[in-house]
Amino acid sequence: MHPALIFLPSVAMVFLTGLVSLKLFIGRVQGIKEHKARVQAIADPQQEEKVFHKVINTSDNFENLFEMPVLFYAVTIIIFILGIGDGIYMTLAWLYVAFRFAHSYIHCTSNRIKYRFRYFGFSATILYAMWIRLGFQILMLK
Repeated sequence: MHPALIFLPSVAMVFLTGLVSLKLFIGRVQGIKEHKARVQAIADPQQEEKVFHKVINTSDNFENLFEMPVLFYAVTIIIFILGIGDGIYMTLAWLYVAFRFAHSYIHCTSNRIKYRFRYFGFSATILYAMWIRLGFQILMLK
């Protein structure tokens, strides 16, 4: 396996962030048009909530994509730098991405908490497994 392949799941995560960002942008533009709002008016939190109420979940999800995934990006960089990427890390990384895509889809559509939380939990467990494995491998370095 070429060491740089560990970054492909990160590229997919950036793609996901871009998709959510685009959905958020389109939703906000639609909200402004629907409410015939002046752009400056949305600086007021009450107006902002009124105008953007349809994209609150998408906005929250966009913020989420700058929280836990940062740990994912960090672990992939460390794996690459140490040259310890293998099939196990690749599988875990792609599983993490798949669960984050599912989480984002649910968050931005139905927002069914029961399912959303499940996918978040799966992705977090996988991420922590990557970090635990990395920790043990670092301890074994000579």
